[in-house]
Amino acid sequence: MEKAFKKMARSDFILEFDGEELPCHTLILAGASPVLAAMLENNHREALGRAFLRYIYLEEIVEEIMKEEVVAFLELGEKYEVEKLKELAEEKMLQLLDKKNVVEFMMAGDLFRAAKIKAAALKLVMMNLAWLRVEGKEELRKLSQDIFIELL
Repeated sequence: MEKAFKKMARSDFILEFDGEELPCHTLILAGASPVLAAMLENNHREALGRAFLRYIYLEEIVEEIMKEEVVAFLELGEKYEVEKLKELAEEKMLQLLDKKNVVEFMMAGDLFRAAKIKAAALKLVMMNLAWLRVEGKEELRKLSQDIFIELL
């Protein structure tokens, strides 16, 4: 890793700090930070970044991007303490909540301290536990032990 850091051979990403460009590797960045992983592994990372900056500057978000990247916006709002963005993302998650995304949204609510979506998702999980056991086994397995205990 030290050689990779010193040489930055085959870098595939550039970070800019105070006007200085620093080459780096997306694989390493993604492994080091869940926030960076979400941004880098997403096919729409540039659109997400632009949407985040647009919100910072103008307090506007394109509806379609918000729908597609709602968990990422919740995470960005929490990570960078942009409370209004976090609230917008959580409200959008409440609108989008269904059986197919319930586990993902519940885990995001737990991880990013979004109590409303976590509670709503938990309630939906409880109402659809039989469905999840059959159709959503893989999703159910993703639940953290803490959340699973809340289900009992």
